[in-house]
Amino acid sequence: MQTAPDIFARISSKMNLFSKKERAIASYVLTHPHDIPHLAISDLAEKCDASDATIFRFCKQLELRGYPELRMQVMQCLSNSSEVALASDTAIESHNSLNEIMDKLLSVSQSALARVQQNLNETDIDRAVTLLCKADYVQFVGFGNMLLSAMEARIRFMRLSYKFHCDIDHQLQGITAALLPSNSLVVFFSYSGSTNDILEVARLARQRNAKIILISRYAKSELADLADCTIVCDVIHDVHQNGLLTFKMGLLYIIEVLYAEYCRRNPEEAERNRRISSMTIGGRVASQVELEDG
Repeated sequence: MQTAPDIFARISSKMNLFSKKERAIASYVLTHPHDIPHLAISDLAEKCDASDATIFRFCKQLELRGYPELRMQVMQCLSNSSEVALASDTAIESHNSLNEIMDKLLSVSQSALARVQQNLNETDIDRAVTLLCKADYVQFVGFGNMLLSAMEARIRFMRLSYKFHCDIDHQLQGITAALLPSNSLVVFFSYSGSTNDILEVARLARQRNAKIILISRYAKSELADLADCTIVCDVIHDVHQNGLLTFKMGLLYIIEVLYAEYCRRNPEEAERNRRISSMTIGGRVASQVELEDG
């Protein structure tokens, strides 16, 4: 893991802070990285229907001195990584065979997971697992597509302790947040970290003095401001295809990292409870088989 994200990760993490024109520039850089070293600032401005001044402001948003530094950092990232899967290379088209489609999806998946792993901040993971270990009650929360990730996290962790929970109804999530016991932790899964529903639940949790972990696409958001710890799931967002799929894959990877580290820190408890839960499930399956055979 590296603590200093590359230029592509920095661009991605600030996407929700850019203006409309700056987002167009960011999207072009992320989807056509190999073009950037060969483009003058005026060329990039023309391709993005922007001005040279907008390109300069975009670079300043990234804390760069100007466009030449952006080009240099893009070149460095391209030379240091063989994991960049370009949208033009992985786009699924009508003339593709099934085998080509399978290859392209595999390439996208491998690139996405490699990117998430490369740009995970080890300090954030350490802080999040510490919060998970210290809490007496943990609630996983997500809305819409993110609810599936919250449920996945609960299913993964519930074999380790009874303290892990997840409600699937928005109203129930709000009621639970308003009634959280002392020493509680709420883990939010949110792509933007800015939807009203999830912010409402987060504010209710804060009123109960609960700790908050946010797992999100962006490092800066309204929910991130409320969180004690934010873990960024960094994937290059393709608005046309694969964007949500790769983000979900990244979330599953992060859940597994948190789970593995939690088990490493609590080996006896984890092994004992995993054995008990496995025996319980195994016993039920054996009983069902005996009933069917009988």
